[in-house]
Amino acid sequence: MVVSKTTTDFLGKSITSISDLKKSPQKLFDQSNNTNEGIFVFNRNKPEGVLLSLKHYDDLIKENRILREKLDKAYEKLLDEKMNIESEKRIKDHLNNHTKMISEDEVLGDGLKNIKIDDEDGWE
Repeated sequence: MVVSKTTTDFLGKSITSISDLKKSPQKLFDQSNNTNEGIFVFNRNKPEGVLLSLKHYDDLIKENRILREKLDKAYEKLLDEKMNIESEKRIKDHLNNHTKMISEDEVLGDGLKNIKIDDEDGWE
């Protein structure tokens, strides 16, 4: 029975070589599953990848999705707040620059002044 050699030298995480990965991959998957951490795989003293158990990979994907959803919601909220601030600013600017009151006659115009109301038309 071949036992893979792993050490804890890279960023405080477990590491192994590609040669050891080839010799006993299941042992490394079991170790990753038991520790719920990845194992860095080195080739000629350079990191080439990270070995993860399927459970750990799924957990990372789920966590990533949840964090993205939270980020999206926070971004939408920030945009809404920004739009509200811009709208309030526009309203204040408009009120400050357009303080003239408009009379009823200016709003209704001359066309409505001459309308006669028939009290007997049945609409009352």
